[in-house]
Amino acid sequence: MIISLTDITELHKYVNSDEDDSLFIFDVDNTILGVDSSILHKANYNFLEVYFKKLESLLDEREYEILLSIIMLQRKPRLVDEELLVIISRLRKKGTKTIALTKFPTSSFGKIKNRARWRFDELISLGIDFSFSFPEIPKLVYFPDEKSDSQENIATYNSGILMTGELEKEVALDKFLKKANFTPKKVIMVDDSIGYLQSVSRYCDENKIDFMGFHYFPEYLKNVPEVDGKVVKLQFDYLVQNKSWLDQINLDDNSVESTADKSLVSATLFSSQKSSFLLKLLADVKKRIPREGQVQLVYQTKTEAEDCQRQLQAIMEPHSASAAARPQREFLIEEIRSIDEDKSGESAASTAAAVQDSYAITLCKDDYNQVLQDTDAYDELLQSFLVTDHYHLQDIKKP
Repeated sequence: MIISLTDITELHKYVNSDEDDSLFIFDVDNTILGVDSSILHKANYNFLEVYFKKLESLLDEREYEILLSIIMLQRKPRLVDEELLVIISRLRKKGTKTIALTKFPTSSFGKIKNRARWRFDELISLGIDFSFSFPEIPKLVYFPDEKSDSQENIATYNSGILMTGELEKEVALDKFLKKANFTPKKVIMVDDSIGYLQSVSRYCDENKIDFMGFHYFPEYLKNVPEVDGKVVKLQFDYLVQNKSWLDQINLDDNSVESTADKSLVSATLFSSQKSSFLLKLLADVKKRIPREGQVQLVYQTKTEAEDCQRQLQAIMEPHSASAAARPQREFLIEEIRSIDEDKSGESAASTAAAVQDSYAITLCKDDYNQVLQDTDAYDELLQSFLVTDHYHLQDIKKP
């Protein structure tokens, strides 16, 4: 049976009536743990993913992992509901076996050498401790996947917290219960994911274990924090420049403004990474430019074009003594007006409405080669470049 749960205090009745040979299972993320930062909230994941993909495109794998691990280490966790402390305390006093079961990787990641230990410490810091259950099992137990040759990201039990690694929740749970030599008569599980509840329910049915699942949708998930795009861009600017994560930013804070220029949060996203981005962009340009030809970098809005123009000017500033002798390159924005041909035969008013403006900056191979003379990063960048911003390239038609 799976029922909806919005108020965690409803669990108290099950603590009271439950038998001694039951097993309580709590999910961790968005069930026990939440976050203070708006952009890291579960409901804003699609927005966050855009920034992660931009980071991934600009950095090598190691640098990308380090920055993500910094977010994990420095974000401020919070309890989804303080009442969980009371419920877990009652389960401990009653002697009811209780664990956390989380779909969570266990391999090292960036600056986090042991994610199993990190997750345990994070829960302990908020007063959540499941180590009272299964004292006969060593504090740290690994459950490798027989179907995999990899010795990384394997399911790990650490003092009451079972992290699945590569395994599904029901598979990791089965391995753990066999290790503990314990078959509960009933499993009571709280999770914000209906899919995980259903998979563990099927496992219990197959093993003749009663199952009670609670699909948890707390106020924390209902109250979706508003995301301020300027704040988020500044957070990621600050992360890249300072290798530090700010959960919250006050846009009026001058100390933050001096570290990351808010006016330059645009196509490149990170002002300290504009050189890398534009090199990748120019590598893209080089591949598309006809021999001895030119190409246009076309934006749909003038603001985007102006942002890119500023950054192109910045990267073209001399960065070496030999480069200083060259004349400064100017990038001009050309307004392009086009008419939707499907509406060209209609009235003057509708034709005017069909006019579409776009804004272009002309680039050539010399631009690419000029930047190349001032950087040693060409090979690395060319091998990994991925341009994901809102422009398209078009050949310039010869008269």
